[in-house]
Amino acid sequence: MPNSSTLVKKMLRLRPAAVPLVLLFALAAFSGCKGHAHISDSRLRPIQEIVDAQLPVGTTRARVELFLSSRGYPFETVGQDRKIVAVLRHIKEDTLEPVTGRVTFAFDARDRLTTYEIDAAPGSP
Repeated sequence: MPNSSTLVKKMLRLRPAAVPLVLLFALAAFSGCKGHAHISDSRLRPIQEIVDAQLPVGTTRARVELFLSSRGYPFETVGQDRKIVAVLRHIKEDTLEPVTGRVTFAFDARDRLTTYEIDAAPGSP
């Protein structure tokens, strides 16, 4: 990926009318690098942060399973072994509020993590 100074130099050579379009594409490209989760509720963000930090895109299925089992999170395989569904519980440090999310991890044909979705778990507040 080109560094930011290279992008700026290239933008300076563009016609003025093309600069906003280039900025829009650059913003879209960089915003896609932040994470790979889809969350349904902003209260689940602490769980997203944990998963993003511990299980980046490309993590092996075995590593995901080890992460879940070593922390006592229940999980099951669904969809012809291409997905794992787990229930993750976390206590928010600042408010001591419990957060529970149902996380669906999706894997490619090589058993590498491609994406995940987080929804509020049944029975959670």
